Amino acid sequence: MTNYDRSGVLGGVTIMPDIHHYNTEQLNGANKLNAWQEYMSTVYYSLDVIPLSADRVRGELYEAQFSSVGLSHFKADAQKVIRHKSAAQRDKSENFVFLFPTRQKMAFEQNGRAGVVHPGNVFLLNSAEGYRIDVPDQSENVTLKISCDTLRSRMSSIDDMCGTISFANPFLVPVVAQLGAQLLRFDGGRDSVKLEQTLIDLVCLMMETHSEDDVTTSNYQSLVAVMHDRLMSHLRANFRDPGLNPTKVAAAHRISARYLHRVFHQYGTTFGDVLMEMRLIEACRMLRQARALKHPVNMGEIGYRCGFVSQAHFSSRFRQQFGVSPRHFI
Repeated sequence: MTNYDRSGVLGGVTIMPDIHHYNTEQLNGANKLNAWQEYMSTVYYSLDVIPLSADRVRGELYEAQFSSVGLSHFKADAQKVIRHKSAAQRDKSENFVFLFPTRQKMAFEQNGRAGVVHPGNVFLLNSAEGYRIDVPDQSENVTLKISCDTLRSRMSSIDDMCGTISFANPFLVPVVAQLGAQLLRFDGGRDSVKLEQTLIDLVCLMMETHSEDDVTTSNYQSLVAVMHDRLMSHLRANFRDPGLNPTKVAAAHRISARYLHRVFHQYGTTFGDVLMEMRLIEACRMLRQARALKHPVNMGEIGYRCGFVSQAHFSSRFRQQFGVSPRHFI
């Protein structure tokens, strides 16, 4: 386990708590499962972990505990995570647990309620009750563990939302997940208490405006605009990657691919069109620069450096856009 020390008191104000890092990577096979079980129970509460294969246990956790909120980033391969009701009665943990899958879908069951949650969505569990989560290979999630007393005083119906997936505003889900993930990497210093309260406020707002109809047009447009700016910045920085696709970009921003497409649709375009335009504009720039400097022009290299999988694909899309082949472009 690795600790990243950010805790202390400065001017009477508590600063950011330690980040704890747990990883099974450096352990031998005989110790991995026991260690992972201990890590999970340390970060959350008493849990049983049953891996798909006892000789293949991979898990990594980053965790920080604020006064009322526990934050964690979870990565693991296929396993079942079981919270037995007897363990809940024994350790008397009473937290609402919000799980935001960011890479693979997850299935869960609590108190006769069950569901499958895809990346970009969220589900809610109560640690005082037993539950089960089915985790597939290469899973990741951001988890918020908030004391029941903190949320019950603000959301009187929150207990009815446990074991469900339809309680949250779909436009605020990625905002909450993103803020939670950022707080695990960001030293807020004197503002840590404010940041924690902001996160709790956003969680409550996410539940209070669970229907899309409850979101005003201006709020919706503001959220979409923020996400659109982030997506465009990401594409500008990564358009040369030939493997770039909606699923990969959505995962990088902890949203669903469906929401990503919805954002671009709001701006009258598509992910594919924006990505292709960026690649072709860069190809034009490189062609003009090479000819202005009277350098030899290697079409295959230019296409590759702009993210095209082949020279043929590059030439075809270039001609389609500009009416001439890149070799005859001036």
